[in-house]
Amino acid sequence: MADDIGVFEPFLDEDELILWTGKPDTSIFLTPADVLLIPVSILIGISFLNTGLSYLFGAISIGHVLLALWGTLFIIMGGYLMLGRFFYKTWRKRRTLYGLTNRRILVYARGRRMVAEEIMQIPALGRAVRRNGTGTITFGPSPFTASWCGNTGMNCLAGFDHWDLLALHDIKDANHVYEIIETLRGHWQ
Repeated sequence: MADDIGVFEPFLDEDELILWTGKPDTSIFLTPADVLLIPVSILIGISFLNTGLSYLFGAISIGHVLLALWGTLFIIMGGYLMLGRFFYKTWRKRRTLYGLTNRRILVYARGRRMVAEEIMQIPALGRAVRRNGTGTITFGPSPFTASWCGNTGMNCLAGFDHWDLLALHDIKDANHVYEIIETLRGHWQ
């Protein structure tokens, strides 16, 4: 936790105190949305792979470089939909740190940016907690597709990374963190 605090210190105001820091659990791969996303991404991914291979073999037979590149793009997209999104999700989780101060929620994505939300500006809290206590806390409403694609690895394709960063995904002891935030919200209201 001491290393995590050091990451947030340059972003803190003078009167801010860090109350909690955490990281997403990288061992959790699936979300409730994956019940639908997995079969759909397999169907679309196979279609992309088939199309890409057709373009690629066609390009090889006629010696057309642009067609070969187009086929390669389809193959990469199909592979990402079926498997790559899980690798992206794990990679992203390893680079994400969460912080809670007496005034703000902080999400730091290494190499990308810091996102902060004032606790008194949060219109609503949501939480989904698994039996083992690991869960996700969301802050306020977000577009349907952003909340549906969040934490699935599909968020980068949908362009909703910003919305996705405003949640604490797959944190341990989610109920405890939720209660801290609720107490702070009550203090600021």
